[in-house]
Amino acid sequence: MQVLNFDASDLQANRNGQISKKQKERLAGEARGEQGCAAVLGLFLLLVAAVGVVLVVAILPTALDSERIFLILGFGVIWPLVWGLTGFGFARRVFVRLKPGAQKVEGPAEVIMTTRKDYNSETNTYGTETFHVLRIGGRTFHVKPSLKSIIQKGDAYVVYFAEFNRKEKQPQVLSAEWLGSTPAILAIPAADAQVVGYLKQGDKLNAIKAHRAVYASSFEEAHAAVEELKSRLGL
Repeated sequence: MQVLNFDASDLQANRNGQISKKQKERLAGEARGEQGCAAVLGLFLLLVAAVGVVLVVAILPTALDSERIFLILGFGVIWPLVWGLTGFGFARRVFVRLKPGAQKVEGPAEVIMTTRKDYNSETNTYGTETFHVLRIGGRTFHVKPSLKSIIQKGDAYVVYFAEFNRKEKQPQVLSAEWLGSTPAILAIPAADAQVVGYLKQGDKLNAIKAHRAVYASSFEEAHAAVEELKSRLGL
């Protein structure tokens, strides 16, 4: 409860398929912070887009004929189009009302540490970001590292989470409860038969494709589910 920031009243509301008042207030506060950042970034990028137009207006009268096409296409069209659309994409988030819905997933759970490489265009280098994720029932959630010492691999849980109406907003864990210990290898649902078949052939890519076809899952969700199946099957 302490790590995931919920109490008994929150858990009871989540069991009933609802988000508690305290959880709604917390999610709303986080959304306001994200919208504020999106507004500032969107406005900045729109200003950057406008710089291209200003440059064209200022330089075009004195530019050579051979330079005018470059200026018009580069800074008058491409520059404002790229930065303007990017800025508009951020700015529009301010006007999209966040609507969280309570969902749940259950099954064997584990918390793992994973890394992601990010490219820095300014320094032309790659940086590594390390974070922890909770994997359960084919879903993946970003969680605090301290949860790894609490959730033991193979134990079964019910995880209640908030699903949002914006694709870029990742689902957020609301609460969880322990169901008990489970064997390392559980009965595989019939729907996963094709996935298991590909895994036994060592064809992970087609296993992921099969999972996405059956469950309409994202690539990340399918990848996590396939890894979970591999672990359960000892492959």
